Amino acid sequence: MDGGRFLVACIRVGETSRSLRWLTNDADSRYMAFDPIDLPDGTLRRVFRLYQSTYGSLSAQPLISKDVGLLKYNRWILFCKGPVGPDSLPEDSDIVGFALAGMKASGLKIGL
Repeated sequence: MDGGRFLVACIRVGETSRSLRWLTNDADSRYMAFDPIDLPDGTLRRVFRLYQSTYGSLSAQPLISKDVGLLKYNRWILFCKGPVGPDSLPEDSDIVGFALAGMKASGLKIGL
């Protein structure tokens, strides 16, 4: 994995693969490359709202306090309820879950 690339994959709920080998394959067709600056604001806000609703009740001080804090993770897997196109992000309201990963010296760091 190239730790310098920011990649987003959109997976329709119910269509996940049994094999997860593709997660570490930067060239997999499920990934779209982005400059983090070009990630749509709506997508960033939606994932952050999901993060807040999941982790906000677990801790008074979540690890990530602002939406831009999510950008330290450079592999995004978005789980969607609507149609998923090969070259475009889904509607923000269609994003129902996420997994974020980032390259660290010791390997992948994953957040769900």
